[in-house]
Amino acid sequence: MMGAETIRAMSREAARESLSEGKLPFVVWQQDLDDWKAVVLAGKLPRLPFPALGDRKPRGFKLVEEHFVDSSGMGSPREPADTIGYFICEKIRVGHAYSLGDQGQFQVYVNEWKPSVRMIEKDKEERS
Repeated sequence: MMGAETIRAMSREAARESLSEGKLPFVVWQQDLDDWKAVVLAGKLPRLPFPALGDRKPRGFKLVEEHFVDSSGMGSPREPADTIGYFICEKIRVGHAYSLGDQGQFQVYVNEWKPSVRMIEKDKEERS
């Protein structure tokens, strides 16, 4: 089990790396969500493309919520952290962006962001 100081240090390092690499939260579109839900319904766990930004708050995005999610794939609905399947099917919103915040050994905080209009347009351009 990781200590709080280790988790904070990893978060700061992820923030520095994400800034130097120009990483931004991943904007979710309907096709992304449909694809991930199909994988969950098939009994598998999709690999989510959310970048690790640590505690960085990127320009053009407003933090909406932090979700506590099981990252081991072994989580149970009876635990405090949402299972990955539940998070995908019930919490992810189309048009919002997501990144990884603090990460422990078995759980992660997934940050939900509201992107600015400019960031939405930039994402559309990059994906087309």
